[in-house]
Amino acid sequence: MSRGFVSERCVDGAGELSFRAADRFAAALALALLSFEVGACGRVDAALGDRDPVEGAVALAVAAAVEAVALVLAGAGIERCDAVVAGELGVASEAADGADLAEQLGALKGTQPGSCSSRGASFSSRSVSSPSRGQSSPDSCPRLVENAGMTVGGWGRGPGGAEIRYARNGGVAIAYQVVGDGDTDLVYVPDFVSNLACGWDYPLWREFYMRLSRSFRLILFDKRGTGISDHGGQFASLETRMEDLHAVLNAAGSAKPVIFGANEGGGMAVLFAATYPERTRALVLFHAEAHSDPAGSEAEMQELARIRDNWGTQEYADELLAQGCPSLAGDEESRRWFANSLRVGASPAVAYALNRAFFETDLRDVLPAVHVPTLLLYRPVLEAETMEVAGRLPNARAMRVSGTDYFGIFLSPEIADEIERFVGGESAPEMPESVLVTVMFTDIVGSSEHVAEIGDRAWRDLLANHHAIVRRELSRFRGEERDTAGDGFFATFDGPARAIRAAEAIVDGVRTIGLESRIGIHVGECEIHDGKVTGLAVAIGARVAAKAGPSEIVVSQTVRDLVAGTGIVLTDRGTHELKGIPATWQLFALTRPEA
Repeated sequence: MSRGFVSERCVDGAGELSFRAADRFAAALALALLSFEVGACGRVDAALGDRDPVEGAVALAVAAAVEAVALVLAGAGIERCDAVVAGELGVASEAADGADLAEQLGALKGTQPGSCSSRGASFSSRSVSSPSRGQSSPDSCPRLVENAGMTVGGWGRGPGGAEIRYARNGGVAIAYQVVGDGDTDLVYVPDFVSNLACGWDYPLWREFYMRLSRSFRLILFDKRGTGISDHGGQFASLETRMEDLHAVLNAAGSAKPVIFGANEGGGMAVLFAATYPERTRALVLFHAEAHSDPAGSEAEMQELARIRDNWGTQEYADELLAQGCPSLAGDEESRRWFANSLRVGASPAVAYALNRAFFETDLRDVLPAVHVPTLLLYRPVLEAETMEVAGRLPNARAMRVSGTDYFGIFLSPEIADEIERFVGGESAPEMPESVLVTVMFTDIVGSSEHVAEIGDRAWRDLLANHHAIVRRELSRFRGEERDTAGDGFFATFDGPARAIRAAEAIVDGVRTIGLESRIGIHVGECEIHDGKVTGLAVAIGARVAAKAGPSEIVVSQTVRDLVAGTGIVLTDRGTHELKGIPATWQLFALTRPEA
């Protein structure tokens, strides 16, 4: 059983559980539950009555473990339960065998069968008064467990005891969990924030996950910076978070899952399906949005400021719930759960960065590059936005589902059935000939003048040094050299932020040998033929590079939209006509610290 995650403050006069005490607490509960598996407790039959055997056994086990904890926390003068006090639980953290379990659990005094009630898979949240000093109240059991963030199955455990594991992208650990054993994998990209250790606590989420796991091998994860996943320094770009998903799928052994994204998570799902079509069986989006309109509006800026200043407070959580999910706003348990889900889902800084990136991201140029079968699920509140997305996807089907709220995907119980029908009716797609690619072109400024000044032989040596620098940085930032013509490079990347960082390193590197580069970057749909990248996006990238000055990096608006929220600063260079390319193009130049 997973142990050791408790951060909730006990509010019934019981002080605060420390992490080490919580670890002992979890161990006690684990031993109690296990005792019923090995037949260590003989009181089960008497306690069951007409209840389901599993439900009765769980209630009795929880009572056995929790009663002693209540006694300790309610003891005289206890303000903090540390490891020493936790030792008074009377249950060791490990047991050699079933007989030892029975002996330890039998030592617990005064426990009454069924003194804590259970409701399905989570505990009731009735309000109770604090027990008197030196006493314990049976009614305190569910509240203590609730405040510790526990579920009957253990923190974050899904059906069958699915454990939380970590995938690694570079030095960053991403928490994930696999539930179910269906023939088809489905990975759920969560909406805004999540926390695998606590998500199963809320009955509606638990029911939603369990329903999906009956039809699919369900893969859940916490996005970088949210829940129990690492932050990784500054807030990551959309492409980096997409690569985190790639790492999760590799760790979970998932070759070609259905990618299921909800609300803000849809952007990552779309980018993954466009970039890795060979690893995407189908794409499912709930409340998909191509862009915020108008991006950067005064209303959005005010909302971001309120997120930064009020995130995690009950008042702000109530306001968000009333606006986004009014169906639950009147339910006390849902109000408390929602506020806590925000607190354990993200810090105020991450919540601000995540929402700012969501407001600034524009997927309109990316959507046409998605060629896998796509199901768009929506409620009336987001019908117009969904239809806009559907109009830009070449292989999409839109379906209205029950409910009226903006979020709370679990309030549409038919969603799992609709996904199952959609996936079942779609054969696995062939690898498409076109994919979304970030293209980068480099060129040496004033190369002819350099040749005239130093001569052909010296120029060849200088050019060799230049090429070595460019190739070194391409390798470091996972770029792929596609072509070299004279003194310029054509390279591709799996995301624009990485391409920009590589471009910065190239500009700095070639300066050390007395050269200056101009670099252009664009993101677009390209065709792949025998390993060669072709298409209009390639031509656009070359024309963008031609607009750059010495040691300057110029990007298209599509690039600007996809690196929103990364800390990359781009200055508007106005609209330009690109030779041989229809229409006019908005271009942006990278603003560097030394500029």
